[in-house]
Amino acid sequence: MRMRPVLFATLLFALTALTLILLRPLMPVDETRYLAAAWEMPVGGSPWVPHLNGAIYGHKPPLLFWLINLVWAVVGVDAFAARLVGPAFATACVAMIRLLALRLRPDRPARGGAAALILAVSLVWLLFGSTTMSDAMLTVATLLAKLALWSAVRRP
Repeated sequence: MRMRPVLFATLLFALTALTLILLRPLMPVDETRYLAAAWEMPVGGSPWVPHLNGAIYGHKPPLLFWLINLVWAVVGVDAFAARLVGPAFATACVAMIRLLALRLRPDRPARGGAAALILAVSLVWLLFGSTTMSDAMLTVATLLAKLALWSAVRRP
């Protein structure tokens, strides 16, 4: 049985990102800062507003910090579990890029799997997609917006 290209690309990225998370420490400055801000929310700040060193951390939208705290509420405070939030969104992007490619070129369905594979093995995407940052979350939102706009344009 042959595996579909998008499933292969998504699993390849997910396993590679998981391996990178296991092999490397937290990347300073970003990952350490984001996990510290998420940690301070329930400990000393507010469960809704991220704090860093006692001050409100308004540099980034709070969704990443909320999701990290949600993960911690389910599995307990664990750096590994928290580090899976960002890569989960990056993995979703690999699958979503196929949808966008299929919408843009429905006459060339193979390009969807190729686009997913290209993103999955991109060195930059592997490096930044496997870190705890809000960039992949923003990419998911952007891909959703592009898919919605394309659907809106195609259907009067």
